[in-house]
Amino acid sequence: MRARGLLPLEPYPGNSRPWRCRCKKCGNQVRPRYASIKRGQGGCIFCSGKAQLTETAALELFIKANLKPIEKFPGSKKGWKSKCIKCGKVSSPSVTTIKNRKSKCRFCSAKERGFKGRLSQEKAIEIARNSNLEPLEPYKTSQTRWKCRCLTCETIVYPMLTSLQRGQGGCLKCGYAENKRKQLTPEDEAIAFFESKGFTPLVAYPGASRPWKSKCNNCGEISAPHYNRVKSGTGCGICAGKIVPSHIAVKRMRESNLEPLEPYPGGKTAWRCRCRKCNREVTPKYADIRNGDGGCKYCGGHYI
Repeated sequence: MRARGLLPLEPYPGNSRPWRCRCKKCGNQVRPRYASIKRGQGGCIFCSGKAQLTETAALELFIKANLKPIEKFPGSKKGWKSKCIKCGKVSSPSVTTIKNRKSKCRFCSAKERGFKGRLSQEKAIEIARNSNLEPLEPYKTSQTRWKCRCLTCETIVYPMLTSLQRGQGGCLKCGYAENKRKQLTPEDEAIAFFESKGFTPLVAYPGASRPWKSKCNNCGEISAPHYNRVKSGTGCGICAGKIVPSHIAVKRMRESNLEPLEPYPGGKTAWRCRCRKCNREVTPKYADIRNGDGGCKYCGGHYI
């Protein structure tokens, strides 16, 4: 015990019992256990800063930290409701926190940290200009919308500096245009792909998700397939029977002895025609004629 700076004031009480001693360094009486001292854990709680302060000492500590307690002293380890002398806000730090961490009002501390990490006007403007933006008002904080003008498209935008620092860009309009440009397949590559699938493009490449007027090398018909759909495995809609041009529909109706009396309305819509055999007016559907089911209901005996 003497080797650890502790002078025993009573006979040895046992390995695990408090032993009243006096600290040679600070002169205070303490009651450590011999087992703790032997393990290197114990000692003078006053010198180590673990001793609970009195209310007077705690009050003095809080006043030095610009805090004025507004309730009864609860002890060193509990929060002591206090009012900041500087900002007037109320918080509840503990005596232990103020003593060991040299803390102050948490609101004032946060404000100080914010000022330390805040960028200068010059640095903030430099970041904005590197993102092709010209500030139109002074820089405030990194989390505040900042009025700027895009140097590329002249649009007025309101980015936050944190977004610019992360490289997200400031102008949404230019960002969408850039993403579209990156996703656009080169025209020469798109033409080569369409030709490999049996299409001959008739106009300039409009984009992956837009109709592209082309001629099918198999059936010779003109349609407008999408690049993305052809890439996913879709072929000529006319060859597959999914798309029916009006002249093909008229030709098939005439082969079935029906003369159309109006423009082609679609495969599943009644189409007003005149039967070439009985000269009566009928309304078959092109889909039925294509499947071999329709025709003149009078000549077929389905209607009397």
